[in-house]
Parts: sequence; C-alpha cells; structure tokens
Amino acid sequence: MKKTPKLIDDLMTIAQKRQVEAPLIQEIHKLSPSYQQVAFPDWTYSSDLIQTDAGAVVDGQVLCQDLLAGARTFGLRVKNMKVSLDSISDHEITVKEDNESYDTVVLASGAWLPKLLTDHGFQVDIRPQKGQLAVIQTDWDTSQIPLIMPEGEGDIIPHLDGKIYIGATHEDDQGYDLSTNPSQLTDILSTAYALVPALAQFPVSELKVGTRAYASDYAPFYGPVPNQTNLFVASGLGSSGLTTGPLIGREIARMINKETTALDPNDYPVGNYITRV
Repeated sequence: MKKTPKLIDDLMTIAQKRQVEAPLIQEIHKLSPSYQQVAFPDWTYSSDLIQTDAGAVVDGQVLCQDLLAGARTFGLRVKNMKVSLDSISDHEITVKEDNESYDTVVLASGAWLPKLLTDHGFQVDIRPQKGQLAVIQTDWDTSQIPLIMPEGEGDIIPHLDGKIYIGATHEDDQGYDLSTNPSQLTDILSTAYALVPALAQFPVSELKVGTRAYASDYAPFYGPVPNQTNLFVASGLGSSGLTTGPLIGREIARMINKETTALDPNDYPVGNYITRV
C-alpha cells in the first residue's frame, strides 16, 4: 500500500523489472477498492493497492527449532549457553565458557555481534533495534486472509489457528531491552483496526518482542572478518532476517568449504562494517 497513485505506479514498475529475474514474484496486479472488497470482505480502504500472488508467512520460533533439529540430524552438537571469545588467532579460536578451541567459527549473533568482538580490538558498525508485535486471536479462517503491508511500520500477518500478528515496531532507543511495552503498538493497532474494523472485536492474546541488527547504512553483510580467514560473521539483516538468513547461512557454508557461492560476497563487504581499532 502507498498513499499516492504515483507511488503505487512506481512500485509496480520496480516489481515488474525485478520479476524478470525473480519469477517467484508471480503475477502483479493493481486492485481498486471494489476488487479489494471481493478478495477480503472485512477490508476497508478507499485507494488502489498492489497485489502479488507470491509470499509466505514464516514463524521465526518454529523455524529456529527446525534449524536446530536439522543440525542435530547431521551430528552437530547444540549447546544452549551464553558465550564469549577467549582468544582469536590464525590457527584457532577459543570459546571462553566451554574452554574449547575451534578451527573455524561463525558469529551469527545478530545485534550482539559487537559484544563478541569489541574486547578483541574490533569496531563493529551494528546497533540493536527493538521490535514488538501483537498477536490477535480471531475465530476466522486465517488461511484465506492475505498478508497486508500498509505504508509504515505495521503489517497485518495471518498465521495458523486464527491468529493474526500486527506489527512490528521499530524502536531505535531501547538498546537490548526485551521487555514488552504495549503503548508502543498503539498507532500500529489503530491503523490495523481502521483497515480491518472487525479485528477490534477480538482480544490481543500475546505480545512478542525481539531485537534486530542494523548497520548504519541498513545493509546486510557476511563473510570472513578482514585479515582473519577462520572467523566468519553475518549481521545487519534487520527485519529481513527470516527471509535472507537461511540463504546467507548457505553462502557462508560454501565459503568455508571453498565452494562456489551463488552471490558475489564483494557486494556485502565485511570490511565496511568491522575494522580494527
């Protein structure tokens, strides 16, 4: 959704250009209010918007558990512990808390990357951004409801079992605080209720909160730390992490195994974000 017709047309043009190399986008349509009403009867909006047939909803908690289960099937040990790096050399990297050394280490710690590297003489261009979203429990068949992206922070995201997620906030001044603060969601919920008035009759059953990692230019980066061929990092994924995280994980695995990567790592240079002090 965009507030002016020109922005809608501009976005359509961008999507159509990208569609050539990204066929998963599938069909792209501009929908008038009357067609929107047919697609979603509870919807209230008086301007055109863009509809695409592509898209998916991913539950981050479930994805995380699936990744851990997959790791175990390949013989990986999973340790649930907070760790720090004791020493970094060209030959090995020692993790302080379990007193084990490793030939190669990947730091995929999101917004906490600076906490792992600062004590070892690195400056890291990453900051935390807090995000909260509300879970509304409905009695609807949410499999028939589209994922809706209004202009601004709040999306309307259907999940299973009648749940609809609303959010998320983008809070730049909360550091690593993971406490919930419903007042931050007031404007986002108001937008959702204005677009789908029937949502207001259902309760907010849960608040979810997390921390994103952002670089100063909002770009992701991944690969080996400069002059450190056995220490790899990935960060700066922001709110795209569920989409791009698995792809970046695959790319790093290929780098470690000296295999050809699908993307050009020079497009995401770690040296722009991590430097020796």
